[in-house]
Amino acid sequence: MTGTRDRILEAALELFNQHGTAAVSTNHIAAAIEISPGNLYYYFRNKEDTIRALFGRLFGQWGEAYQLPSGRTPGLADLEGLIVSNYQLIWEYRFAYRELAALLRNDPELHARYQELRRRGYDGFARLIEAFVGAGDCRGTGDVDRTVLDHQRAMACRSRVARSRFR
Repeated sequence: MTGTRDRILEAALELFNQHGTAAVSTNHIAAAIEISPGNLYYYFRNKEDTIRALFGRLFGQWGEAYQLPSGRTPGLADLEGLIVSNYQLIWEYRFAYRELAALLRNDPELHARYQELRRRGYDGFARLIEAFVGAGDCRGTGDVDRTVLDHQRAMACRSRVARSRFR
């Protein structure tokens, strides 16, 4: 059975995705799972705590999805898996992507956590591209940052294939 904290987060995620964070109050979240607002406050002090907890889940899922294989060189299938996982997470947490700039601007703690996660993600992506260059699967420019940027652009174009899976 799912605990109350998880039920709160699931309801908040659904409501935020449907209506946006500005239109949803803690009272809406509590009513959605038929608990009192006081019960919700036992788990989360306010809506911002709920949003941070949802981002914590998203960050954890990003960490799992973006793990490079150990013991072998990553391949194109690994890259495709990363792309597909990314689009699944974007859909599952669409409120976060839709409102990202405002949420980060209004919450310095969340902004700092997001920046750290992005840095780690970029480092992992750079390692992935270096592995592709080393294996001869793609060409590098000699400048890892430039190579990563070039390949990110190429993947953005190729990712239309991955997006079509979610229509």
